[in-house]
Amino acid sequence: MIYSASLKFRFVTSLAVMSTNNDFAGRRFLRFKELHEIGIAPSRSTLERWVSEGRFPAPVRLGPRVLVWDTEEIRNLLASLKETAA
Repeated sequence: MIYSASLKFRFVTSLAVMSTNNDFAGRRFLRFKELHEIGIAPSRSTLERWVSEGRFPAPVRLGPRVLVWDTEEIRNLLASLKETAA
């Protein structure tokens, strides 16, 4: 998958936030609000588009109105993007 330089920068910067922010340490799942707060997801529609294009991990449905993303999948994606950006 081809990522733009600005998208790689956003993801790599978010990896640093996830690594240093104790609020996310040990968390298994993140909701959209948390992804937005750390700068990964600019909007719900953008995140949905990235998922449909295969550019971002698919969410896990915990209930009829609850979607979460696995932090390990996100960390793996961000780490791979960091490697390709270097």
